[in-house]
Order: sequence, then C-alpha cells, then structure tokens
Amino acid sequence: MLEFYEAYSNYRDLMDMNEQLFALLAKNITGSTTVKYGEAELDFSKMQRLSMREAIVQIGLPGQARLPPPRNWALQAALRKHQPLQHLGQGRWRTLRGGQAP
Repeated sequence: MLEFYEAYSNYRDLMDMNEQLFALLAKNITGSTTVKYGEAELDFSKMQRLSMREAIVQIGLPGQARLPPPRNWALQAALRKHQPLQHLGQGRWRTLRGGQAP
C-alpha cells in the first residue's frame, strides 16, 4: 500500500502523480508500460478513472455479478452507501443486509 501527500495538490494532481509513478515503475522493471499478468495485459500508461458507482456498475462487487445501471432512487441510494445488493427481477432489488428496495 502506498499513501502520499503533496502540499498545494488536490486529489487529481495526486492521481496524475500516481499514474506516472506506476508507468515509470513498469517501464523500469519490465522495459515496457504494458505488463502481462496471467491472461490479462495491463497497460500502466493508460489508467481508467472511475467513480465508486461507475466501478461497481462496470466491474461489480467481489463475489457478485455486475449490476446494471440503477433505474430508481432506492437503488441509487444503496449504491451511494456501498451496500451489497441482490437483483430480485422485474426492477426489484434488496440489500444483502435485509432491507427491500422498491
């Protein structure tokens, strides 16, 4: 884990610096910014920035299927709270902590 700060920088500046750091590390260690990891090929020169909601919709939660884009306020609220959800069909969802989302 790496945590760092820089005076007078915002989070976007720190993301830029982090992306440059990982690209430089990959290039210095492997000779390329593209690294093969199992079946995947990771390109450290092109990092995708996602909000938490976008990441959950595109990638999913650990151990769960990907979620379709939210269609109602209850689902959006649950995603904002990062609650694990289960799709019940016909636009109905429930949190895995017991509540029902209309």
